[in-house]
Amino acid sequence: PGALDRFERTFIVHGVRTADHLAYADELLEANEHGKITYVPLVTREDAPKHGLRGRITTALESGALEETAGARIDADSHLLLCG
Repeated sequence: PGALDRFERTFIVHGVRTADHLAYADELLEANEHGKITYVPLVTREDAPKHGLRGRITTALESGALEETAGARIDADSHLLLCG
């Protein structure tokens, strides 16, 4: 089975300096709208992108902003693979 089949919910959290570095953002947003994944882009050097946040992934984790934006609780049973 693929990654989307292995877990109840799949979240893609992608952190970059500027929005033009968000690879496959259009495809991920489309998959996000169809309920296949939850996509949360983060940028550090400009305003937050649509459906995303401004800042670093670690800061968003610590503040709870990532959980709020993703609509899910991250706890000890969560599996995370972060890109950025």
